[in-house]
Amino acid sequence: MSTPSYSTDNGVGCITADGNTKIGLGELGVHIEYDINTTPKIFNITPTGINWTNGVLNFNTELSRIAVIQEAFAAVELPPDSTTLQINKRLLAVDPVIPTTNISIDGSIPSITLTDGTTTNTIDKNGYTTQNSVQNTNHYINFSDSSSSGTAAIKKTTGLSCNPSTNTITATTFIGDLSGNATNIAGGAGGSIPYQTAVNTTALLANGTNGQVLTSQGTTLAPIWSTISLPPPSTSTSLTIGTFVLNTSYFVTYVDSSNAIVGSPVANGFTIYKFAGTATFGTITTNVNVPIEFFVVGGGGGGGGGDTSVSSGGGGGGGGCINGYDYFYTGTTYQVSVGAGGTGGSSVAGSNGTEGTIFASGGWRNAFGGAGGGTGAITALAGGLSTQGGAGGGGSGTGIAGAGGFAYSQQGRNGGIGIAGVPFQAGGGGGAFAVGTSAGVGGSGIKTWILGGTTGDFFGGGGAGGNNTGGTQQGGDGGGGNGGSSSNGSNATADTGGGGGGAGIGISNYTGGNGANGCSIIRIPSFV
Repeated sequence: MSTPSYSTDNGVGCITADGNTKIGLGELGVHIEYDINTTPKIFNITPTGINWTNGVLNFNTELSRIAVIQEAFAAVELPPDSTTLQINKRLLAVDPVIPTTNISIDGSIPSITLTDGTTTNTIDKNGYTTQNSVQNTNHYINFSDSSSSGTAAIKKTTGLSCNPSTNTITATTFIGDLSGNATNIAGGAGGSIPYQTAVNTTALLANGTNGQVLTSQGTTLAPIWSTISLPPPSTSTSLTIGTFVLNTSYFVTYVDSSNAIVGSPVANGFTIYKFAGTATFGTITTNVNVPIEFFVVGGGGGGGGGDTSVSSGGGGGGGGCINGYDYFYTGTTYQVSVGAGGTGGSSVAGSNGTEGTIFASGGWRNAFGGAGGGTGAITALAGGLSTQGGAGGGGSGTGIAGAGGFAYSQQGRNGGIGIAGVPFQAGGGGGAFAVGTSAGVGGSGIKTWILGGTTGDFFGGGGAGGNNTGGTQQGGDGGGGNGGSSSNGSNATADTGGGGGGAGIGISNYTGGNGANGCSIIRIPSFV
């Protein structure tokens, strides 16, 4: 090394031949520069302390601190029975770039402390401090690898995780006892029922069909779904009928729970009493308290008459219909009646039908009779008005057409008006459900399934109006008679409460058809 001098403070110094290092000694202390040609660094020792810098980092140490170095080195020792290096029972590792990041091992506690200046974790002989987290993401749980003593390596698996935000631990399989509440069983279709096939073994029984019950097979056999038939109630029901005659003026049938007609009473089925054929009153008593369903139709009106001159008769109105529910109780005598049909007219209007009734615990239930059909002359007559069932159709003549009768009761509908002149079409009678038309068609009656079966039955149809050579008009559904075309009107179908058909104009005075008697129907459970 050559020693060219350099000095700025009354001292001496030297520099290496390659100019990479300078050393100076003067009044202000020692000055050293090195790595000048690459990454220059400067080291100064002055009366106030020591300084080192590389132009980016800069470190200063007071001389008073250097005095404790000997004491510090005196504290460095190998503790008994240990290979751990201690400095006053503490080992400190500090990041020179970020001094706040360090690891401290303290043998006096003992403990290990790790910090980045913001978050600190400490491990001591009792465990380690925890850092709470509420992150909504998966974290993984550490465990000791294949060691019951817990001294093996700490590892983790992605199959066992926790979510701090939802307090959820997730695993594919769990074995062992649980304490707490389980919310769901994995697998299984809707309606499945869990059961044990053996100790610690659970299976799922598939859902049964509607109406089945779960049945034990005893011992350790799996449960099954079974279809059972409940025995019928212990008491059969029956009504005692006065005045009416079985199979002549009243008739008894039976249905099952699906309303199919059967030959004898069955569990969950019904017994049906139909009163018809004779317009009369009778009595009813019951052997047990029993609920009833009822349907009553009044007698239909008779069809209007025609004559040899210029008139056709209107159709008779259908009998009114009423239905509902009530009760029969033991010890009380109840009543039932059948409404009579009206008579067809001959050159005159038809007569009205009469009402049918049932008297039960709730009082009288009345179905009104239908009105008779009107007739016609030079001035045509209106159809019968009805404050009861269906109104009669208007007659037809060469002059003014007869107005259709008006039904004031909600049990029937209006009759159709007559048409003046050829073909002298008289109006159809109103039915229990629909109006008669001016084209002569009778109004429809009401449909019910109270007698059993799947097709149902109509009652209270209006009779059709008569005409001359205009073709036969049809009576309404529910037994309405057809109208005559230069002929007598047709009678209504028996026991339906249908109105009679009106007569047409012809070479003689044709007669309107008779209205049908009504009927009263009572339906009770076969067993209670």
